[in-house]
Amino acid sequence: MVWITTKTGDGGETSLYDGTRLAKDDPLVCLYGTLDECQAFCGLARASSACGAVKERMKKLEENLFELMGVLAHSGRPMLAIAELEGWTEEAHQVCGNSFEFLLPGESAADAAFHLARTVARRAERLAVPLLRSGVVTKEQFAYINRLSDVIYALLLWERAEAKGRPGERGQRACISSNS
Repeated sequence: MVWITTKTGDGGETSLYDGTRLAKDDPLVCLYGTLDECQAFCGLARASSACGAVKERMKKLEENLFELMGVLAHSGRPMLAIAELEGWTEEAHQVCGNSFEFLLPGESAADAAFHLARTVARRAERLAVPLLRSGVVTKEQFAYINRLSDVIYALLLWERAEAKGRPGERGQRACISSNS
């Protein structure tokens, strides 16, 4: 029984969920590979986070990225709604208030992890543009990818506000759990 090593990619091709074979450097394969990197960095950000509510959203984002990669690999899965990402961004806005700042990535291990996830999401956006133009990626899929870096940055701002003791309108409970 084949477990991890299938040897079917030894010629430089890989299979999509539906069995379609593509070159490993095909733009679609590069896109979902980049989303895979983003997912890993979201996991690092979650592991580095001290804020329970942010951790919950980052875990859900990791799960959503897994689903998105499946959608792009022709799994037949339905596309995710971007309203959830936009809702998380608005929640972060409520915690942080109207202040906005550009942050250096090295202030803490958590900051660096969120910035890595954000920059990989930005790379995924750039890789998705030509696929959108050619119709390989739908407008709905692109919109979701386009929101990723925004929500990751918003969650970083939330994390930073809580770490600095500026909990904003929702108070310190916002950091404990979204169910509080």
